[in-house]
Amino acid sequence: MAHPTTPPPALSAQEKKIRRRVQCKMNMRCYRERRKRNVTGLEDGIAALQQQIDGLLAQKRALQVHRPLAFYGEHSTPVAITMQYKDMMSQGGFGPKQEAFFRANFSPDFMAHGRTLDNFISMWYRVGRFYAQPNPLVALAPIGENIVRFEVSLHVEVTRPLLEECFRYVLEQEEPATIDALVAGRHHMDTVMERFFYFDQLDDGRFVISGSSCGDDRVAVLAALVAQARREATKSLSSHSLTNLLHVS
Repeated sequence: MAHPTTPPPALSAQEKKIRRRVQCKMNMRCYRERRKRNVTGLEDGIAALQQQIDGLLAQKRALQVHRPLAFYGEHSTPVAITMQYKDMMSQGGFGPKQEAFFRANFSPDFMAHGRTLDNFISMWYRVGRFYAQPNPLVALAPIGENIVRFEVSLHVEVTRPLLEECFRYVLEQEEPATIDALVAGRHHMDTVMERFFYFDQLDDGRFVISGSSCGDDRVAVLAALVAQARREATKSLSSHSLTNLLHVS
């Protein structure tokens, strides 16, 4: 014969309130712990992704410096080196990466218009911010086995820093009013530069750039802009003098 079970005593209103409060606190604690675990997991995931991004960026930089010549396998080695030169000189400036490429691929006896390799590198450190830009490659072709000719389209704004670094003679020869008018005009020199690379082959079979020559009409283009600025400065000075004369009268 089964014994009758005694039903649990009914909870008072105060006990129910306390139980609900305890349950609410437990639920809130579980929620905070779960949210903390989720945040920690997200932070760990973000950190792992950032490590992957940093690794990929490092690989990209390494590829830019050590891009294999096989990338240009359909070309001769001199053309491949020339293409690498164009890539290096299209990155908005000249720095240690470009210098390392020069010293690895240029002969120690390199000459360019009377400049040694060290002089050539020093020049590029000065003018790289103006000319080492992603300028369009107009043409590239080998001439024989050891000469490569290529053309690059240049688009350079005439600024005072450009004049100071590349065309100082203009600052020395022209009146300040002419220089002010030239710079204020925000003119651009649009021209095509032709460059030749001359290669030597070393005993180990590697090719190095032993010489370079280039030509363009930047000087002529700038001379025309200076003449225009000179006329504008003279006209402005005449107008200013006439205004002063009328004011005095």
